[in-house]
Amino acid sequence: MWYRKTGHSVTIEDVKDILEANPDYLIIGKGVSGFMRVDNTLKRKLKALHIELIAERTPNAAKTFNKILANGHNVAAGFHLTC
Repeated sequence: MWYRKTGHSVTIEDVKDILEANPDYLIIGKGVSGFMRVDNTLKRKLKALHIELIAERTPNAAKTFNKILANGHNVAAGFHLTC
């Protein structure tokens, strides 16, 4: 289960354990309607760490995750299931 500090925003603290794993990609599922957002501070941190951020509606994010994983890349994800 993935709990965030704020319901519709992903921050550095929310993905601290993921950042420690140093993936090549971080996929964020923004919910069915795409209401969840990625905090700008987190975006800058990911860029500094050379982790590619892909944030899209959850159904597409799940497909993207599977494609990247199937290509053998180190990928992590967090999926917001509602909204």
